[in-house]
Amino acid sequence: NWVVMLLPYIEQQALYDSLDPDKLISDPENRDARATRLSIMLCPTDTNNRVDYDGEYYTADSGAWARGNYAANGGGGYLLTPQYFPGRADAMVGPDSRGWNDRRLRGVMGANVATPVALIRDGTTNTFLLGEVRAGLTASDVRGTWAIGGSPSALWGYGFIHDANGPNYCGDLSDDFVDCQAVIDELGLQTMRRECMTCCPNQGNWQQTARSMHHGGVNMAFADGSVRFISDWIETSRSFGSVWDRLIASDSGLPVDWSKVQ
Repeated sequence: NWVVMLLPYIEQQALYDSLDPDKLISDPENRDARATRLSIMLCPTDTNNRVDYDGEYYTADSGAWARGNYAANGGGGYLLTPQYFPGRADAMVGPDSRGWNDRRLRGVMGANVATPVALIRDGTTNTFLLGEVRAGLTASDVRGTWAIGGSPSALWGYGFIHDANGPNYCGDLSDDFVDCQAVIDELGLQTMRRECMTCCPNQGNWQQTARSMHHGGVNMAFADGSVRFISDWIETSRSFGSVWDRLIASDSGLPVDWSKVQ
């Protein structure tokens, strides 16, 4: 995923070289690398990031997976693979997928595809690059695992067309990730509601919105390298066009009204 590709540029060349690129990140050969805690990926306010993901969903002997609190802006559509959801207009996998080619949905870093800076036509100062996410509430909660692709390390479907619309969204069916039901069974739905960390059972790693343990909002990094604190009360909507939607999209063609951001 994007974090693995970034390792040589964040003083982690040795860690990058230790990975076997010809094998899945879940392969036993990559066990030690994926268990490495990266201080640059951790937010000190999130106490849950000290508990590693157990990885049992992927392989029986997978061992620990280290956490991270930063995710890429994949876009406003689901990370759905065509073989499971043929013809879905919001499925975003690769440069030829309908979702990625929808100007309302396309973010910056997608599945097997990325947006060159020259094609961030809304402007790098107006487009999210990275956002905060919270680490899973238990060892079985995959969210905030830096080495896994999909929603644990990327923000997907967090705009107008899905049920994770806006930062720290608390609706019951918000984030989509593997083993959601197991987390609900372990913690109870009321606990997850109190934490504003709800999820939709029986899903894959398809959707996740920005979350933090900061009061009232999340830190978001923009494509120009700047970082802004975005309020939980930013304008969102159930149809395309809110400020939140425009900041996700890299080529919406719509201006951003910054008076509605905070």
